[in-house]
Amino acid sequence: MPETAPGASLLRRLAANSAWTLAGQGLPVLVAVAVTPALVRLLGDDRLGVLGIVWAVLGYLGIFELGIGRALTRCVARSLMATPGSGADQVWPGLAALGSLGVGVGGVVAAAAPWLAQHALRLPDEFQAEATRAFFGVAATVPFVLVATGLRGILEAYGEFRALSFVRSAAGSLMFLGPWLVWRQWPDLGAVVAVLWGTRAGTCAVLMHLCWSRTAELRQPWRWRSGELRRMLGYGGWITVSQLAGSAMGLADRLLLGALGSARAVAYYATPHEILSRGTILSSSLATALFPDFARAAEHPARAAALFTHAGRWLLWLLGPSCLLLAAAAPELAGWWLGPRFAAHAVPLLPWMIAGTLLGSFVLVPVSLLQGQGRPASFARFQLVELPIVIGVLSLAIPRAGVLAAAVVMAVRAAGETVVAAALACRELPAVRPAAIRLTALFLGCAAGVAGLGVFAMAAERLAAAGLLSVLLPWAGERLLFRSVATPVRLRPAGGAREAGV
Repeated sequence: MPETAPGASLLRRLAANSAWTLAGQGLPVLVAVAVTPALVRLLGDDRLGVLGIVWAVLGYLGIFELGIGRALTRCVARSLMATPGSGADQVWPGLAALGSLGVGVGGVVAAAAPWLAQHALRLPDEFQAEATRAFFGVAATVPFVLVATGLRGILEAYGEFRALSFVRSAAGSLMFLGPWLVWRQWPDLGAVVAVLWGTRAGTCAVLMHLCWSRTAELRQPWRWRSGELRRMLGYGGWITVSQLAGSAMGLADRLLLGALGSARAVAYYATPHEILSRGTILSSSLATALFPDFARAAEHPARAAALFTHAGRWLLWLLGPSCLLLAAAAPELAGWWLGPRFAAHAVPLLPWMIAGTLLGSFVLVPVSLLQGQGRPASFARFQLVELPIVIGVLSLAIPRAGVLAAAVVMAVRAAGETVVAAALACRELPAVRPAAIRLTALFLGCAAGVAGLGVFAMAAERLAAAGLLSVLLPWAGERLLFRSVATPVRLRPAGGAREAGV
């Protein structure tokens, strides 16, 4: 098949897949906001604390899949360029590895359940039996959670984002609706976690049915090849290293603020940060939708480069003006939301946090390209070098400049990651170099504008500056990126696969 740039149909499909992914992640957040106050009233502080730990454990279990889910997406996406179903030799070993990991991790959780309930959490005696049953339920849930990540990876390779959105929305919503509904009939944490187990098991069964009916891999004969599993584990291992390093840096600022500053400083920092960090949901949805196409970039570098450019443009249009206007109105919004006293401490941090969120959103695009190219190690190695530097700088800066230092350091860290990720993407796929350089400059300039709005004292001055920059940003972006976007042509499906999966 001749190399082509992405046509309008492919771009519409990319936009639709991103929107479906965003909806699948966003609806459970709205349900959580609506249901949480009722759970606070029904469960009480101790039981709600245990349930919060259960939610956190289920949320972080994905780290134990060792990147196999994304490895499966890449393997299946690349196999579609040849013959649909030819990735069976990778799919079944990957799913078997995920199931084995789930059983092992679940066994550890089950063994630790009595200790967690009776000693680690210091619960009242009357709640300890309930909590023990709850942690046993979590242990039984782990295998389903991990296998589901692999099944989602297969469906993503085929472009089944709409079906995944419905499944993700239902499963995520039931994580909060289930406990609320069940507690009214069976006021016991064990029953609540049993519903969560049923939700995860049902989700895994639905994903298995979708994979069986809509993909070819599970129905094809296959042979066990240990080399395929080793390659997947090597690839996924670097993704896991990257996730762990990123999570460590994401926690370091708050931990060091607590150790070197005060709990009050952590509150001023963490409260707005938690809300602003949700802003990356848009870029993460876009990166997820892009990944299968980036996995095929070796066969179609011009198409991958144009997709990279379009993704960067969309993020620049959507997030650039929004972040500028948010930074301009931040003092007034913070005073309304947090109260004047709290806002007085949080407001100086907001421009730096918003700038860091903007840059962190863009970084996901070149990182997705690197992972799709089979080069997750390059950015992970940089993060391993970056981690002690960030911790060291924070340790020196926080005692001298307090909570503002943490916000500035993390914004500078995001700028460094932006430059490095873009440079690595240019090295791995030279076709993206013109767009990557220009997009990096545009995002860094926009972030500098966001941070610079903090110097204006009057709301009118901030809004005027933000409005001017919001107009100039898309204009400058189009002028700089115009020649980076290939002329659109309509694509034919590759390798016999339907376009929705290509």
